[in-house]
Amino acid sequence: MHDSTIESFFDSATAHADHLSAAPYLKGKLGGKVAIDRQIREVQTVFRRIFNDQDMDTEGRDFDQLLDDGEVIRIGELQLHVMHTPGHTPAWVSSVGEQRAKNIHVHDGVSEAEFVSMRTERDKTLAMPLLILPAVQVNLRAGKLPTPEDNGVSYLKIPLNAL
Repeated sequence: MHDSTIESFFDSATAHADHLSAAPYLKGKLGGKVAIDRQIREVQTVFRRIFNDQDMDTEGRDFDQLLDDGEVIRIGELQLHVMHTPGHTPAWVSSVGEQRAKNIHVHDGVSEAEFVSMRTERDKTLAMPLLILPAVQVNLRAGKLPTPEDNGVSYLKIPLNAL
């Protein structure tokens, strides 16, 4: 458990492939920290090769905090229990009573095997997210744009024969 209370805490949850993280914007407006599962380093390593991005950090240093499964963090009086949730990329979520009661996918009574089976079958029917390539490049950096090149411009790369 962390000794300090975290007043505001934001996470990009995972290297989402279907949208860009607003973590830097929220942090700038409201303060707090950007946190992610420690396993983000594995994801960064894979995509550093795919995008041939030598500037991409693969130690998770773009994030303010790396979280471990089972860790407990605090937001004021609220305690969040970090729980690894397998998916497309390593992720974490906080367990909330309302989710256990009302979430259509992971409510009380749904076993891990049932959830994995349901998601595996559902995911087979989904197209690749439209913004996957730009989103991954930004979200792996905690929402920051890639390092500007010698002309001062940041570029998002589209690998033509790597995926």
